[in-house]
Amino acid sequence: MVNNIKIHTIFVSPLRRAFETAYFVYKTHPDFDRIKFIVFPLIRESLNTSSDIPSDISEILLEFKEKLPNLDCSMLETYGDKTHFFIDDMQADVKDKIKSKLIHQEDDPLNSNVFELFIEESKKVFPARLESKWNVYDRA
Repeated sequence: MVNNIKIHTIFVSPLRRAFETAYFVYKTHPDFDRIKFIVFPLIRESLNTSSDIPSDISEILLEFKEKLPNLDCSMLETYGDKTHFFIDDMQADVKDKIKSKLIHQEDDPLNSNVFELFIEESKKVFPARLESKWNVYDRA
């Protein structure tokens, strides 16, 4: 059905599953090579627990730059730290708290302690829904 609609622009959340959806829904569209896919960080899902933290955007872009021919990532340029872009869009008190405690960690997919910081903060709000990063990895 989507192939019958004249489409020129698609806004994509910076989450891998959104890129996958955009690709698989539109790859057979007759104008696929001309459709502009714009990565729009503000349309991602809300952050409630550590499992909502996006994957490394640079890896996602590398994976999809060939699949989505007109991929526009310019909105990501407004973020100083593209790996942790999702922190900048949080409410000021949480953003400031997380940024002040953010440290580099080699053994982490995002090279930081951001998962632990989200767990620490989410315990205060969603204790019954809390899931450790290791449990998320095991499930995945």
